[in-house]
Amino acid sequence: MRFVRQADLSVSSTPVMRSVRVASETNYNVAFVGAWTVNGVTLADKDRVLFKNQTNATENGIYAYNAVTGEMRRTTDLDAAAEFVPGFVVYAV
Repeated sequence: MRFVRQADLSVSSTPVMRSVRVASETNYNVAFVGAWTVNGVTLADKDRVLFKNQTNATENGIYAYNAVTGEMRRTTDLDAAAEFVPGFVVYAV
C-alpha cells in the first residue's frame, strides 16, 4: 500500500480507491466515540479516513465518521483483506 498526498500523473493501471479527507500517521483507537481529530484535522460528518498505521493490522482500512453518533465505521470499499490490492492508491484531499 502506498499513500499519495498529491496527484501522481505517472500512476497508471494502479487501483485507486475513493479519496479520503485525511490519513493517519500513528495508531488511533477506532472504537473511540466522540468528536474526532486526526492529524490535526477536525472531522465533519461522513468524512472518510484512511487508518494505515494501526497496531492491530486488521483495523487498517478506510472508515467514515458519523458526527451524530461520534463513531467510525468501516466503509465497504476497503474493509476486507482481499480488497488490499498490492500497490493500490488512496488520495487524501
